[in-house]
Amino acid sequence: MKAEELLKVMHLAEKLKDATRHCYTSGGRHESVAEHSWRITLLAYFVKDEFPEADMDKVIKMCLIHDLGEAFTGDIPSFLKTEKDSELEDRLLYQWVDTLAEPYRTEMKELYDEMNALETLEAKIYKCMDKLEAVIQHNESDITTWAGNEYKLNVSYAEENVQFSEYLKALRQAIKEETLQKIENSKVKVIYFDMDGVLADFAGGVRDLLGLDPAYQLADPKRTAEMFRRIGEYDGFFRKLKPVEGALELFEELRRKYDVEILTGIPPVEAGVPNARENKVAWIRQYIDSSVPVHTCTRPEKKNYCTGRNCFLIDDNDNNLKQWEQTGGTAVRFTTAAQIRDLFVEKGIL
Repeated sequence: MKAEELLKVMHLAEKLKDATRHCYTSGGRHESVAEHSWRITLLAYFVKDEFPEADMDKVIKMCLIHDLGEAFTGDIPSFLKTEKDSELEDRLLYQWVDTLAEPYRTEMKELYDEMNALETLEAKIYKCMDKLEAVIQHNESDITTWAGNEYKLNVSYAEENVQFSEYLKALRQAIKEETLQKIENSKVKVIYFDMDGVLADFAGGVRDLLGLDPAYQLADPKRTAEMFRRIGEYDGFFRKLKPVEGALELFEELRRKYDVEILTGIPPVEAGVPNARENKVAWIRQYIDSSVPVHTCTRPEKKNYCTGRNCFLIDDNDNNLKQWEQTGGTAVRFTTAAQIRDLFVEKGIL
């Protein structure tokens, strides 16, 4: 191949370095199509001794080129990809292959035809590498990045593809065991609910009871201090807050399945709200029975209640959530009760 033509091929292939897949790496970023293609090729290399009757060099070529069409279309997850999507990708890919010099034009056409037919041993091995690597990557990613349907999909994905090989069935089983262990480890241990802005309408209280604009007050440290001074002067401020719409219902729904507790921050002494703890506990006991544990602490101390990834915090404060995640827990930002419920349904928690 001439140097100029080779460079054109390399420039096209480079697009796969920026084309992201929906799965994440263990480091917390989206993986690229190029990274996926590299690792299924590596996987094929390391299983070649298990298939002495196969042309493993051909399998490695298949792995290298299998996603080049995504340089034109980008990646679409398998559970979202339609027949039309596949047809468009194939059409654009074959048009590009037609521009290549021989012998690559003919060789790549034959490889793609064989891969699509999935009849030869080599094509079947390649397809297993493709699918199994995807599940391995999911097992390595943070489970909170999984789509809701992937809790079931990752347990069974590629099962039908590996049936021709005892070795690949054993490999699939080993991957499945990792998947099941990951799901087991991620099961909710405890869910902590913040009070202000999650269960109790703090902003509404500032507005209705004190006549202040909460967003305006919180935007400036001096105004925030003034707001808390006013809260301290108002008799029973926290006790008089209204519940957030749908929050108590969500709390009770989760409580039927999990250990659910309340973790609420208390203003520091210098804020001038001496009865905050008593008033907060009084509010909680108006709506939630005494069997539910209530933990009060300063905001910086919240993270100390985190014991791992299966320890959830539902909070509306970004700093609290960031510290919770940095401690290794699962942080869930509260916007509305309906949004949290939808998220938990998607993740299989509800």
